[in-house]
Amino acid sequence: MTIKNGIPAHEIFGKELYNLNSLQYTSQPVENILDSLIDTIRVCIDITKDSIKENISLSIKKAIEIIKNEFSNPQLGVEYVAGKVHLNENYFCRLFKKEIGISFVDYVSKLRLEKAQELLKESTIKIKDISERVGFSNPHYFGIWFKENTGVTPSQYRKYKN
Repeated sequence: MTIKNGIPAHEIFGKELYNLNSLQYTSQPVENILDSLIDTIRVCIDITKDSIKENISLSIKKAIEIIKNEFSNPQLGVEYVAGKVHLNENYFCRLFKKEIGISFVDYVSKLRLEKAQELLKESTIKIKDISERVGFSNPHYFGIWFKENTGVTPSQYRKYKN
């Protein structure tokens, strides 16, 4: 991992890694050693996440930016976003799933659901208005979709999460 990301091992693991005598005869409690190991694993995970983000193509980065800025647009679909990033729809869908790990439709749906849940928890905005804010022109369909994805209606979610 350190070689792949061009980071010297001592920057991740610390210079102590190379002092084998101190590791063999350490007087540190096991808990401290485990904490150090957990910290090292966290650093490795962060580096991996960063390198994955760097491997995302410019077209998909732009598509994600469009999705985040326009998730409330009911017309936000594959055709719309693929056109904005100048890619064929089929190729765009394959590339999006390959680079992000989930399909375009699932990504948009997940983002809209997160925003809807946030608005239901943190505001008293009418559910009809929330449905519009997250890209649904039909509040009835929004309610059905929300229940399919959470197991409860928007009003039940608001009631139990507040």
